[in-house]
Amino acid sequence: MADSTISQLPPALTLTGSELIPVDQGGVTKRATLLQTGLASVIVAPGKTLYINATLTLTGTDGTTMTFPITSASIARTDAAQTFTGLQTFTDGISTPAQLTSTLATGTPPLVVASTTPVANLSVGGTATALQTARTIDGVSFDGTANITVVAPATHAAPSKATPVDADELPIWDSVTTLLAKVTWANLKTTLGSTFAALAGSASQTFSVAAATAGTMAPRAAQIQDQSLTAFTTAGTSTAYTLTVAPALTAYAIGQEVDIIFDVANGATPTINVNGLGAVNLVDRLVDGTYYNIPAGRIPATWRSKGVMISLTQMLVRSTPCEYAISTVLAASAISISNSTATAVTSLSLPAGDWDVEGHISFTTTATTVVGNINALIGTSLTFSTDAISLAGINYFNTIINTPAYGRPTVVPNTSRFSSSAAQTVYLFAYSGFSVDTMFVHGSIIARRAKA
Repeated sequence: MADSTISQLPPALTLTGSELIPVDQGGVTKRATLLQTGLASVIVAPGKTLYINATLTLTGTDGTTMTFPITSASIARTDAAQTFTGLQTFTDGISTPAQLTSTLATGTPPLVVASTTPVANLSVGGTATALQTARTIDGVSFDGTANITVVAPATHAAPSKATPVDADELPIWDSVTTLLAKVTWANLKTTLGSTFAALAGSASQTFSVAAATAGTMAPRAAQIQDQSLTAFTTAGTSTAYTLTVAPALTAYAIGQEVDIIFDVANGATPTINVNGLGAVNLVDRLVDGTYYNIPAGRIPATWRSKGVMISLTQMLVRSTPCEYAISTVLAASAISISNSTATAVTSLSLPAGDWDVEGHISFTTTATTVVGNINALIGTSLTFSTDAISLAGINYFNTIINTPAYGRPTVVPNTSRFSSSAAQTVYLFAYSGFSVDTMFVHGSIIARRAKA
């Protein structure tokens, strides 16, 4: 009877759990909601109850809930592969096995992307700051926190190859595409070869170097032309010159040379200090090889001379002002001389002063000439007493350089010093005792004004 009555009632709408029903509680009839009776819920696990109402809600004793919409939905499993459709948003990031990062782009397990389109709809709310485990890319560690460059360290770490072959490749930065590119050794050789060939064959070389400032640097052509690396102007005083050479000398050494332009005429016993290395004496040399300190006024202002270190305390100024005179009779103009007769071969007219004079005479004989003696004499006068030569004003000592049986023996007299307060003439004489045939002579006389 009751079943018939209930069945005749109109159907109920979707239960919400708030519907009232009568219940017997301790012999007393009371009302309760459907939710209170437990008929709208199912205990699915300890502490987890599934309530059935307008939505599906899983509530735990810890106060957490999980609500599902009324419409159809799928619950993802965590113990098997899953397929997601539609936009998925993870606001707190994704905690996954480490290999997920490396498979996002490749589509290999454990993350499978069915097509390229859904990838654009994959949204991850959290942001990773570094890879959990850093990876090595071409030998360079990468953890995702910064960009890396792999070409340079990889090239440096690569094994060395002494002799490249044409097929070998080198990395280059393409300035046009702004991308990394490669060039073969063959192409590199061809390009460089063409460049150097063009330079070698051109009328003007285009290599350019900076001005040399150290002894180990190559000089520029302009520095060679203006001699800015070898000629330097003095400073200081007339008796204590200073000289700044660039590149700077670091120490004096015997044989060092430098061109000097003297800014003022020298005083007595001058010195020179190069690059602050210490003062050394400026000296000159007599014909006999004696060195002496240069007297005052010997070097005029703006005089240019080469200075040579002959010791660690002396610099020889080779070209200090001096005078030379020379007179020569060539073989083609040889002079005939008579037996035992002093004959002036040539002479020099010298102004007042101290002069060092030297010379030489070559005697030409024939196969039939009988030679008793040959002499070369330097003097200002020559007198005879019978067949003897007086020694007044004569250098009688002779050095015979060549004495063949016949031909052209050469005689060199000693260097002589002639001092006079007035002008004088110095002669080069030839003297020989011979018979039978003729004799011809030729030679030179050279004078140099000596310095005190």
